[in-house]
Amino acid sequence: MCNLSWRVKLTSLFVLVLGVSVLFQVFFVIPHSQNHAIQTTQIHQEVIAFNLAPELATNLNQTKDRLIALFKQPEFRSMDLAGIHDLIEAFAHSSYRFESLFVMNADGRFVEASVDNLSVHATESYADQPYFTISFEEGELYFAHPRFYAETGLVGATVGVPIESETFIAEIEKYL
Repeated sequence: MCNLSWRVKLTSLFVLVLGVSVLFQVFFVIPHSQNHAIQTTQIHQEVIAFNLAPELATNLNQTKDRLIALFKQPEFRSMDLAGIHDLIEAFAHSSYRFESLFVMNADGRFVEASVDNLSVHATESYADQPYFTISFEEGELYFAHPRFYAETGLVGATVGVPIESETFIAEIEKYL
């Protein structure tokens, strides 16, 4: 090593320092900065979720209360189909929360809807679908998992609310 010229020694030192610098960046600086960026993003998302949670809870409670109030109307209790159609159509068009409303019977088949253009699947039985069976069997509201609709850029969820009509209650009382 003593026989090498000062230029070779300087070049070797330069390559050694550059190599150590690159290794330091690859194994310490880059992973540390990526972890910091990930942690910062995670904290930011948690803050957003924390700020949105009370608003979402309020919206869900208002949705629940409005649906329960709607389905306690006399048109639903007496199963007046013309009145139900007018009621749910007016409700769906005046609300920014609901795109459409459907009424199904105890067999899971559509009775009435707020829209005229039902899908091709509207005639099949929905009795095995969670949004129907949970509401019907447990007597509770059911909120399905949110779903993103790319064509409209909106997030939506199905909500199921059980309706106890007077005709349904009379049918049940026959068998008791």
